[in-house]
Amino acid sequence: MRRTLLVLITVAGIGALTAGCGGDEPTPTTVTLPSNPSPNEFAPVTIDQSVNGGTVIVTVGQRLHVRLPQTADSTERWAVVNFERGILIPDGGPRADGAATIWPYLAVQPGTTALQYSLTPANKAPIRPAPSFRVDVRVN
Repeated sequence: MRRTLLVLITVAGIGALTAGCGGDEPTPTTVTLPSNPSPNEFAPVTIDQSVNGGTVIVTVGQRLHVRLPQTADSTERWAVVNFERGILIPDGGPRADGAATIWPYLAVQPGTTALQYSLTPANKAPIRPAPSFRVDVRVN
């Protein structure tokens, strides 16, 4: 009996304290959204032989896909002959995509770097850095 009375008094006290809370006006809150999109919101940039010898610009967090022509029955394969890690990092390995091979990269730090590829016999490593495809990549 004593315990029941204590519970009723406690519930009544809490009810009396919160009874006036329902009519309070909400305090306005200002939320400022960032003006720049997050890195995950950038669409990947895909380049091909049309930019050979040129420059491509991407943003930190953006993906760069290098797409070079390749057929399954070809006796030659594209091979990376110059690549410095640090500004770009591989984002998985090369993958076949129809009549092309795609090398995915992720821009991780501002700077400029070069990507070079050479078309070599499929069963041999590239012998010389005389690229058949070269692109400078600037990451902002």
